[in-house]
Amino acid sequence: MKKAREISLFIAIVFWATIIGAIMYSHVVFLSAYLPNLPGSTALLIGPYGIHDENFWIPIHPLCIVALITTLILNWKLLPRRKFILSTLILYIVVLVITFIYFVPELQAFAKSHQSNIPATEWIERGTRWEQFS
Repeated sequence: MKKAREISLFIAIVFWATIIGAIMYSHVVFLSAYLPNLPGSTALLIGPYGIHDENFWIPIHPLCIVALITTLILNWKLLPRRKFILSTLILYIVVLVITFIYFVPELQAFAKSHQSNIPATEWIERGTRWEQFS
């Protein structure tokens, strides 16, 4: 049982590290070029060669949740681990809810910004706000 606890914890940490790495990459490489240049920068997303990062984000979240729940179950008897894993899981779920309420709809709006009548200055302002909140 000890080995299963350790392996599950390792897997959960790897998923978390992957998510954090992807967030950092997105902010440094992609979003820093994309958001300040809306709506013209939507060319990065549209067409057959556009970036489709949802292919990463959609599967990684369920995998991370399953890994955290499995780790929580296997480590339940270890109080210090239980506290950290449970607080991580709760915080992650709260962040996912906020993401689906604000961040995802805004990203979808950004992707369609080249089709709207909203001035570029407003898109840039919204993009800057999105990045600050993120």
